[in-house]
Amino acid sequence: MPWDWAKPRLMPLLAGPYLGPGNLVTDVAPVGCAISFGIQIGRTHVLLDDVVMERWECSLAQVASVAQANLDRRAGRLSPADVRRGVLAGHVVRRVDCVAWASSLILGPNHLVRLFGGGDQVLAVPRRDLLLSLPSDMPSTLAANIVADFEADSAFPLLLEPFGLLDGQLVWGGASEEPEGDW
Repeated sequence: MPWDWAKPRLMPLLAGPYLGPGNLVTDVAPVGCAISFGIQIGRTHVLLDDVVMERWECSLAQVASVAQANLDRRAGRLSPADVRRGVLAGHVVRRVDCVAWASSLILGPNHLVRLFGGGDQVLAVPRRDLLLSLPSDMPSTLAANIVADFEADSAFPLLLEPFGLLDGQLVWGGASEEPEGDW
């Protein structure tokens, strides 16, 4: 797979469970979670491994920069009209699932605010093609059950702790051992 062909298709992806053959190229996002990189082909991604990156003769910084620029460009094409709204267990829930990399919006907090607003909210990524915005006042047990249902319905769930958009700042529940309140 040549670099010139892969470069515009390269995306940063939230890293889910992986214990397969080969070593995936990984990094850590500013919010603290692990990310991998994928080359988008249709609605799926081929994950980037060390062998391919070595062939490209690229550094991790180069790959990360190109992938983030691609994410920013693609996310910039989304509008609040791409956010679907519904009701689950009596609470208004919003979701983005119109793109194969919807969960990667977590890696662009400015896009989260533009699409979902800057109010406090819990963000869940049960699978790569889904980003859920749950109200911050939703009981945590209910929110966990909703996310678990989406994960159970996925062949490849991400199994990540929830993220929060609090006072305009993105935080991740998996970044610390000590919970700070309900979420």
